[in-house]
Amino acid sequence: MPATIARIRRSMEQEFHYGSDVPAYEFCPDPDAWKCEEVYSYTEGPSQAKVASISDKKREFKLLVELWRKETRRSSVVAIRYTHPAYQRILAMGSEVVPWIIEELKTRPDRWFAALYALTKAEPCPPSATFDEAIQAWIDWGDGQLFNV
Repeated sequence: MPATIARIRRSMEQEFHYGSDVPAYEFCPDPDAWKCEEVYSYTEGPSQAKVASISDKKREFKLLVELWRKETRRSSVVAIRYTHPAYQRILAMGSEVVPWIIEELKTRPDRWFAALYALTKAEPCPPSATFDEAIQAWIDWGDGQLFNV
C-alpha cells in the first residue's frame, strides 16, 4: 500500500508542479488515463483506454483520503485543506464518491462539506451550523438518498 500512495503522490507532484518546465497537456479521451502507466494521445481511440472498476476507484479514494488527512492534519486553515491536490483529485472522481464520503463522515468526521456541496449541490444544513450539526445533517441527507455503498 505505501508504494501505491507514493505513486499517487508522485503523480500529483508531477501534475501540480509549477515552474518553467511545466509539461504541455494534450486532450485525452479517457478521464481515467492518468491511473495507468501508459500515456494516451488524442489520436488513440477511447477503446484503447483502461477503465477502473468500482473496487479500484474505492481503493484509490481511500488512498487519497489517507494522503489528504496525513498532509493536512496540522492545518487549521480550511482553504489549504480544500485546495490540497488529493482533495481536488477526489472531487474530480465525480458524484460516484458521494456515498463513500458519507461513509467517511460516519466513521471519521472531517471537513467534507465543500466536496459534498460541489458534488451534490445539496444544502442539508444552514451555514450557521456547528461542525457536529453539519456532520449529522449530511449523514441524515446521505441516509435519505439510499446509496449502495
